[in-house]
Amino acid sequence: MKRTIRTLWRTNRILVIAFAVAVLFTLAFGLRATVFYMHRPPPDGEIAGWMTVRHIARSNDIDPLIVKEALGLDLEAHDHRPLARIARDRGLSPDILVETLRNAIDEAREAQEPRP
Repeated sequence: MKRTIRTLWRTNRILVIAFAVAVLFTLAFGLRATVFYMHRPPPDGEIAGWMTVRHIARSNDIDPLIVKEALGLDLEAHDHRPLARIARDRGLSPDILVETLRNAIDEAREAQEPRP
């Protein structure tokens, strides 16, 4: 086996390097796919303390301004804090903010629904 690899390295160096690069890419993207599968976002409607404003807005398919307004944040600022930290900074329980957000999201969805 060692002899075969050594012979391949001497005669087809570019091919061996290309194969090694292909194996590395396969491993890297396989690992990346596994990590994304294991850490996929929660189903629609769930709000957790680790979520940021932007993540909550995207996972619930609403405008981030609605989330910022419900939380009382500056509409122009880019706030990357998770919901739990926002709650801690205000001295509140994250559950209170989650309930506030659920109500705001429900109101926003009702406003988006076409009325007969």
